[in-house]
Formats: sequence, structure tokens, C-alpha cells
Amino acid sequence: MSNGELSNFDLEGRLSAQRQVLAWLLARTITSPEALSDLKSHLDQAIPPRDHQEDPGAVPDDGYAPLAAAGFEVRLLLEPLEHKLSERRVQADK
Repeated sequence: MSNGELSNFDLEGRLSAQRQVLAWLLARTITSPEALSDLKSHLDQAIPPRDHQEDPGAVPDDGYAPLAAAGFEVRLLLEPLEHKLSERRVQADK
């Protein structure tokens, strides 16, 4: 784009690359359940509860959308770590 704006394809590609790098870094730095718990505690301030549990009758508005998207993205990054650490714990218990 000539005006310096990125296309949706460019943004998607950049975000995908950043997500891959971040997932790789997290997989190598979060190596214990305690470290994962610490990270979740740190992030918990900014991540909205699932299903709007703080007010079940509320309908989220547009101002809530970026926060909800960020929370969803964090969960997508952390769920594989939880699975990996859980598998390690099962293997260690054998």
C-alpha cells in the first residue's frame, strides 16, 4: 500500500509470524507448572473471564472486543503449554 497502511493479508501474516515466535519462546521458557501459574497470575489482570462470568447477563459492546480478543489469543498460546506440562507430569508419575 502506498500510504503506509498494511493490508489485512499483511497484518495477518505478521501476527501469525509473531504468534509462532512467541509460542516457541513460551515453550522453551515455561517449563514447570509453577512458571505457568506465575505467568497466568501476571496476565490475569488483563484477561477477561470466559463467557463474561463477571456479569452473566451482560452483552459485550465494541469496547470489550479488543480485550476479549486478547484474552482469547493468550488462551490459545497457553493451552498447548498446559497440555505439554500435563503430559510431562503423567510421564513422571509412571
